[in-house]
Amino acid sequence: MINKILDSKLFYMILALLAAVILWLYVTDESDDSRLSLTLPVTYVGEESLQARGLMLDKTGNETIYLTFQGRRPVIMQLSAANVRVQADVSGIVSTGVQAIRCSVVYPSSIPNNSVSVEQISLDIDLKVVRMTTKTVEVKGIFSGSLAEGYWADEVLCSPNVIEISGEAELLERVDHAEVVIDRKDVSASINENMTPTLVDKEGSVIDSTNIQLGQETVLVTMLAGYIREIPLNVEFISGGGATSSNATFEIEPKSVILAGDKAQLDAYNSITLDPIDLSQVVSTAAFERNIPISSDLINLSGLTTATVSVTVNGLDTRTMTVSSDGIQYINKPEDCTVEAVSQSVPIRIRGPEASLDLVMESNIRVVANLEDISASAGTYRVPVTVYVDGFDDVGAVGEHTIIVSVRR
Repeated sequence: MINKILDSKLFYMILALLAAVILWLYVTDESDDSRLSLTLPVTYVGEESLQARGLMLDKTGNETIYLTFQGRRPVIMQLSAANVRVQADVSGIVSTGVQAIRCSVVYPSSIPNNSVSVEQISLDIDLKVVRMTTKTVEVKGIFSGSLAEGYWADEVLCSPNVIEISGEAELLERVDHAEVVIDRKDVSASINENMTPTLVDKEGSVIDSTNIQLGQETVLVTMLAGYIREIPLNVEFISGGGATSSNATFEIEPKSVILAGDKAQLDAYNSITLDPIDLSQVVSTAAFERNIPISSDLINLSGLTTATVSVTVNGLDTRTMTVSSDGIQYINKPEDCTVEAVSQSVPIRIRGPEASLDLVMESNIRVVANLEDISASAGTYRVPVTVYVDGFDDVGAVGEHTIIVSVRR
């Protein structure tokens, strides 16, 4: 059967026809010309040379060239607007006005230049060259979006806050300033990123900056934002002078501060506690200034850094007792020195419940003078004393006490 097929003329005719078709397809694929038409923008090289001469291109025309490429189909099929460039070398221009420049076509590196021809009468284009001037304009930050509920944002800051622009003098005169606009919704975190400024005129209208060069393409834009919460202020008391916190009434001004920052961190605050107040320093009523301790991670929107605490001690009596100078104890006395109190007695103010005060005697009061801050030189000095009321937990000295001592060597 196979021998009959091989001996058949029809078999050889079919085989010859198939070979001819394959050869035709091969020759057609490899040798037939193909065409591709593209509209390509003109790119420019050598502009830095123009700028060095104080010149620049007027690009308002958005120059493009329509080209038709011809070559073998496999080559033409590799070309596209994404990999073919038309460029003009402007580095040789030395004067203003309209200049005729010959463009060149740049193909992908995989395609030899001689494998493609361009059906174009001329690659010449006319370029307008103008004198370049410079101007410095302010950069303004604008927030035109919205904040998340319960959040706050500070002003928009730009770094740098001025930029240099270059272009034709007539065009630069229209520029009033540059703007960067943050247009975001439900902002709940600080913004810190580089953004491209837009040039605007005095009326706030955007200016076409095609022919204006910016000294830098972006500026750093910062806008602090955070959750807002009002935090009350509080203060603690150190018992003294016969008084405890139960005897003290107080007012703090301001009563609270408004802070912004991380929501979780602010929600952890019930209050801000000021430095404690020693009740032995409050005779009846006294005012104390305290710093408001605020974490550096938070923003103090109130702008207040100190608070005034007005304290009144209630429900206790006071009495003044005189203590003989003979009973004064001295600590931190300089070596080889003799120290004596100048005064023969020291008045001491004590405070406590009336019933306890009636029981206090001079022997219960102990006065200790600290001499650590006096020099070893002979002389007369005023020194602080600490007063103890021994045997009574609910009675103590109030106010500051000092004595004058004489130091002899």
